[in-house]
Amino acid sequence: MKVVWSPLATDRAVEIAQFIFQGDSNAAFDWINRLFDATDDLARFPEMGRKEIRELIWRGYRIIYQLKAEEVVVHTLRHGRQPWEELELPVE
Repeated sequence: MKVVWSPLATDRAVEIAQFIFQGDSNAAFDWINRLFDATDDLARFPEMGRKEIRELIWRGYRIIYQLKAEEVVVHTLRHGRQPWEELELPVE
């Protein structure tokens, strides 16, 4: 299965990495690499989360994704303390 990142999820990852970068550039690069490693696991184990809209908790962040045919689509990324809204998901 292939993991596909939505533009919103990519934007969120960049925003978070930029925030971390302000304090420690090495930590930001490490964080982003580990984030992609974690979501690569979804290619092998796509049913890790709840049904329909799934959620993977990783290092205090919520990775919101959905299974579609042969893809895992990462819709958004939020800090665990931040609420996410259904509006962040595509209308089907």
